[in-house]
Amino acid sequence: MTEYEEQNGGDKKKNENIEKYTLQAKTEARARKMVLNPALFMPKEIPIGNSKDYEMDILQQEMLEFYLRNDIRFRRAFQTNSTNKFWQFIVDKARLREPHHLSCIGQTRTGKSYSMLTITCFSNALYDKKTTINHISGNQYEFLQKVQKLPPEFSYNSTFQNDEDKGAIFGAGSVAKKLKLQDIQNIVAMSNISTIAICPTRLVSGGEAQYGFRTFGRDFKTRTVRFVMYNLQENSNSHLPMSCIYIPIFTEVVPYWQELENAYLQKKREWVQKEEMGQSDILGELKKRQAVIFSRNPKFRAIEHKKDKLTFISVTLGSEWTKNECEEILSMTELISQGAFEEEEMEAERVSPEEVEEAKDEIKENELTGEEFKEAEAKIEEKEVTEAEKGWEKEKEEFEQK
Repeated sequence: MTEYEEQNGGDKKKNENIEKYTLQAKTEARARKMVLNPALFMPKEIPIGNSKDYEMDILQQEMLEFYLRNDIRFRRAFQTNSTNKFWQFIVDKARLREPHHLSCIGQTRTGKSYSMLTITCFSNALYDKKTTINHISGNQYEFLQKVQKLPPEFSYNSTFQNDEDKGAIFGAGSVAKKLKLQDIQNIVAMSNISTIAICPTRLVSGGEAQYGFRTFGRDFKTRTVRFVMYNLQENSNSHLPMSCIYIPIFTEVVPYWQELENAYLQKKREWVQKEEMGQSDILGELKKRQAVIFSRNPKFRAIEHKKDKLTFISVTLGSEWTKNECEEILSMTELISQGAFEEEEMEAERVSPEEVEEAKDEIKENELTGEEFKEAEAKIEEKEVTEAEKGWEKEKEEFEQK
């Protein structure tokens, strides 16, 4: 046994080093190959017709023509097709293990959700993940609940879509502060979670999204939506138009589209029902949840005077909550103690235990890959031991030279 092996645990240390380099080699090889499982995504070339093929209402058409006449930056962007570069951008982000954050704006029923689902499915497929309804949220509060409660393996290297969110994801304002989005952003960064925020009224700004997309018509023959892509990374009130992007709806490129579409439409109906019942207010749900937490707190229950209870709530929640908001929570706790509300109705839990179990089952399903992916894995494994031994021998050689 050499001096190096004696100091480093002999064969055991060698095996550990080989294992370390094996994992590193496997990760790098996967990143270089970026093999798409055909069972998860089937890319195909979709012909892009002329501008007249992309239909929109007459006012949108006039606005588009106005932009083309008066804004030279928009005219240059509209005449530039960067669709292939955009898909390469998603591939590069997966290869570099970096998250991407996108924002989409457009009128209702213009193809926003279905085309953004194409990006979501493609991004998840690069990590050999199947996109499910658990990757789609109705608003930022539901997204936060999922990130915190679903298994870490499910969220890791995943792309989530916030659909028709009136309050943009990671938006500024008091709601964002109360939801402690800074803490969630750390989880998003560490877990390499990408996000796509869809909002009918505005693009996400303030450095919380990298690029924005605005719909300008759809081609019903090729089932493609035309977007103008904007750069949202500059500190400016006006977004810089970059180019045109043409994205097909997910039913054209995702093999399991029918299963995903059925689950998505069912989820959509639930969201609409909650809107009609007035149960979709993010800040209202947050207040209700805090009221339930305080009503179950034995220390809070032991306090007799109302003024002391209000102080307890204010100190516990912090200075981000206003006095009026703390008083509303105190009133809710009194109503709960009187039985005016059922605690189950007040909790507003969006991620049920059944959804967590479903996510775990999806993790197991994602481990099953197609034949082409298995062949790529076999090629990677052939190089693993050789590269691992080379790394260990190099480390040993450097030690002996010293």
